Amino acid sequence: MAEHGISAGSPRGLKALLIPACVIALLVAIWAAGGPIGNAQAASNPFCNGYNAAPYGQPGDRCSDGSWFNPLNGVVGKGVNHSACVDAENTGGGLITSWACSGGPEVEVSTGTCCSLGTLRGVVRNNTTGDTNHLYGWDLY
Repeated sequence: MAEHGISAGSPRGLKALLIPACVIALLVAIWAAGGPIGNAQAASNPFCNGYNAAPYGQPGDRCSDGSWFNPLNGVVGKGVNHSACVDAENTGGGLITSWACSGGPEVEVSTGTCCSLGTLRGVVRNNTTGDTNHLYGWDLY
């Protein structure tokens, strides 16, 4: 007696194997695309919008996000009149890294604060000793 099953060598058998393989490939592609898409939806919180900072080294030369202490991914800032620097501070007011500074006015600067550093908030600082500077900052979540 001859068996009438589907074998991988027959055209019907190849179709029967190809369809599940395509479905699996499609599901893997959808799953792989889900990672970066989720990360692209990061939130930001502006702070110190236009804060007129004193010259560097004087009281009032920096501004922090006074309303937020959250796990951060980074801080971005810029100065309108001169270069600016950014960092993040912990709940005790201590800075977590060295200041990252921009190359000039209207140039954004950023620093990363990733990975288990506790709750933080962004800080932006004037980077010139001779003049005031209007500062802008963004906390990135």
